[in-house]
Amino acid sequence: MSLFLPKSGGRFDPSLLGNEIRITHKFGTVNDSSRPVPEEEFQQWSMRFTQLIQQHWEGKYSFRRQNQTVVPKFIQIFEDDEKKMSDAHFVIRVRDGKGGNELVSSKPAQMFEDLKEKGMYFPMASTLAAGSVLPTDSSGLIGDTLWKWIPFYVDTFGGVMKPQTKAHVASIARQVAGAQAGLTVYVTGYGNYKTSSINEVSTVLRASGLLNVQTRTSKKFLNPGNWGKSSQSRASGRTDYVKISIKDDINVSTLKTTPVYTYPAAVVHEFGHMLGLKDEYACLSEKSANQLVKLDFIDASEKNLYLNNPGTRTETPEVQEEQKQFIKYCRKAGVEPTVFGKYTTSIMSAGSEFRPCHFVTIWAALVHLSGFDDWTIV
Repeated sequence: MSLFLPKSGGRFDPSLLGNEIRITHKFGTVNDSSRPVPEEEFQQWSMRFTQLIQQHWEGKYSFRRQNQTVVPKFIQIFEDDEKKMSDAHFVIRVRDGKGGNELVSSKPAQMFEDLKEKGMYFPMASTLAAGSVLPTDSSGLIGDTLWKWIPFYVDTFGGVMKPQTKAHVASIARQVAGAQAGLTVYVTGYGNYKTSSINEVSTVLRASGLLNVQTRTSKKFLNPGNWGKSSQSRASGRTDYVKISIKDDINVSTLKTTPVYTYPAAVVHEFGHMLGLKDEYACLSEKSANQLVKLDFIDASEKNLYLNNPGTRTETPEVQEEQKQFIKYCRKAGVEPTVFGKYTTSIMSAGSEFRPCHFVTIWAALVHLSGFDDWTIV
């Protein structure tokens, strides 16, 4: 095994054994002295961590090339002897409490700060809670965000959505469908390609679980006051677009009883950071949005739609660069990036949904080990 450092952050040891790619982490575990966890609970914590990772990260996606399929397997090694932690990937300080302020950092663990100063390998710091391995409820975050997306304006180009926009529409549809699959959803087309645009958007909505999608075209031309004027998207100002709307409010009361709308446990999300994935509820940076344009995930005219998310956290320059690298991995692996700047059902936002993009750093490790870059995530 050898250390792999994804350009998007995180670290792990990958090894390719037959039809398995094994992702190994060594964790040093320290019982926090200021907020100690009862010893018996502390000893059980690492066991529960491993169970959760295997339960939720394994069996989701695999990698295929020609006639070969490779599946990821996740291995965790825990060490509580501080003298044997210097080669760990992360040192996890476990605090008593329910959690809610977990951290996976790229900075050195406090006890190994001298190693960084000497230019040597150092374990990264992480702070988790006793409650980080327990079920949590983040459905309220998604519920508060979901209804704000509607109506949703979708830009089209020659009647076709850009890849990231298509992924965004599918994400919204899956979340609405999970709450209320039979909700009546209207798809209204505008511009020169409204028929093909309507077909494009409504197909994605139906494929994502919405059962009652009704299509219609704009009737504004019947109003003499609109003659000579082109309808414009309220989001971008473009004239070729689709408006997704609903007649009634979304019933978000079902979210709490639907597993996809909440974390299985916080460590399942935090483990994603250890693999090199970013917080998706944080704002997409200008640098990352430019990368989406450069790689043709979105059109330049759509960029502001992905940047204007009031109230979302702005990332540090280091994390902004890692967001950009994550997007580049997605392009190379042939998958759409996730939606940033909103609370969604994604495991790296506020839910428990896994998407192909959550396996791009493992894809990159597989490319490195195998020497082939034509693996697909399936």
